[in-house]
Amino acid sequence: MNKLQTQVHEYLKSKYQKATGKDMLCQKTLSPTRSKYYFENLEDNLYEKMSDRTRGFFEAGSGEELKDKMFALRSSSAMTFNLLGNDSITVKPNNLLGAGEYRIEYEKQLDTLQKSKAPANLDAFLEKTNELCFCEMKLFEPLYHKTSFQKELPSSYEDMERYIYLDSAYFFKESIEKLKASGIKRYDACQMFKHTLGIYNYARKNELKGKKITLLNCIWTLNESLGDKKLDQQYNQIALEERNEFNKFIECMFNPINAFSKFGIDFSIKLITEKDLESILNISEEKRKWLKRY
Repeated sequence: MNKLQTQVHEYLKSKYQKATGKDMLCQKTLSPTRSKYYFENLEDNLYEKMSDRTRGFFEAGSGEELKDKMFALRSSSAMTFNLLGNDSITVKPNNLLGAGEYRIEYEKQLDTLQKSKAPANLDAFLEKTNELCFCEMKLFEPLYHKTSFQKELPSSYEDMERYIYLDSAYFFKESIEKLKASGIKRYDACQMFKHTLGIYNYARKNELKGKKITLLNCIWTLNESLGDKKLDQQYNQIALEERNEFNKFIECMFNPINAFSKFGIDFSIKLITEKDLESILNISEEKRKWLKRY
C-alpha cells in the first residue's frame, strides 16, 4: 500500500473504534495488511448477525465474501450488509428511489453473454412493486483502480453473436468503442458496462414493462481531513477523477440507457455516496450511530 492508502485505512480503523467503542481485534498473521486491517472474527465487522436467507446469498455468490473478503476493514460487501441488513429495508421519501419496503437479495448474478461463465455480479438487489434497484458498492476500490476500459474488457464482448439479444449488440458495441476512446481509468467503467448489459438482459427476459429500474453506484467518501494537506489533495483528486469519469461513462452509454425505454422501462444509472444511501433508509438511531464507523 502507498502512504495514502495506508492513512485512509488508519482513518477508517479509528472511526470503527470510536463508533463501536471496541478495539479492532485483527488476524494473527505475518501479513502486515491482515495483521492490521483484517478482523479476526467476521461478526466484529457486522452490525448484526446474518439471517440464514442472507447468508445463503453470500454463500451462493461468486466473490467468496464470507470466506475472506468480508473480514477486511475496507470490505464493501460488509458495508453493503451493514447498511441494508437482513431480508428487507424501508426507504423513506427521497429523490433517489421510490419510498416503501424493498425485498433484499445479495450477490445478484445476471447473465451478460451467451455461453459465458462470468455473469455480472451485483452487490445488492432491492425490489418492490414496480421498482427495482441494483447496487454496486465501493469502499476503497477507487483508491486502487487505475486501469483502462480497453485493457479490462474481455474480447468476448466485442463478438456480436455472443449477445443474448442480437439487436442489443449494435448499441452496446457502439458504446464499447466510445469507452475505449474515453480515456477512463479511475472509474470502473468495465464493471458498470457489464452490469448495464446484465440488467438489460434481465429486464427483457422478465418483461419488466412499466417498471422503474435504477443502477446505483454507491461509493464511500472521506469527508474529513487526514491531517496531511498533501494526502488530502491526493484523495480529493481521486474523488474528482471518479466523478468526472462517471459523467464520461454516462455519455458513452447514452444509447444502451435509452434502449430500455423501448420496452416501457424507466432506467437510470446514478453515482451516490454511502452517506446519501444511508440518509434515505429507515433505520434505528442505534444503527445510525454504529454506521458512523464509515
